[in-house]
Amino acid sequence: MSSIAQSARGALAFTNAQHDNARTSNDLMSYAPRPVDQPNRDWPDVIDQLLGIRNLQDDWDGEGTAAIDSNLTDGACSLACYFRDERWAVADRVCPGVNGTIFFEWHSPEMYFEVEVEEPNRAECRRVYKDGTNRVETFEISRNG
Repeated sequence: MSSIAQSARGALAFTNAQHDNARTSNDLMSYAPRPVDQPNRDWPDVIDQLLGIRNLQDDWDGEGTAAIDSNLTDGACSLACYFRDERWAVADRVCPGVNGTIFFEWHSPEMYFEVEVEEPNRAECRRVYKDGTNRVETFEISRNG
């Protein structure tokens, strides 16, 4: 594991910065994807993917998109360590966004959940319910301190 991920271990506390409905900061855990048996995937795999994203160069997608800022990738690694420490299910997918952000995605029959890291200490979360209503909940999380 990289020194970036090592230094982030256990050093974070994320809270809801703002959201659609009034909630306490502890409600973030109610949104956490539930752990499931994923024998071929673990958080170190996700951190390795993030380190790969950190190494992307300008025009990484062949469309002229700028490289992802290394500070943003470091923040995403810290967030991945937080998710791991809080026992979140391992993200199904981690990918760079063409607008310079990084996405964590979870897919289940009940919902789609994503965390878009927009700044090293801030991310926007979206939960889309697959219950026929396509109801969407959004809120921000930010790192304390």
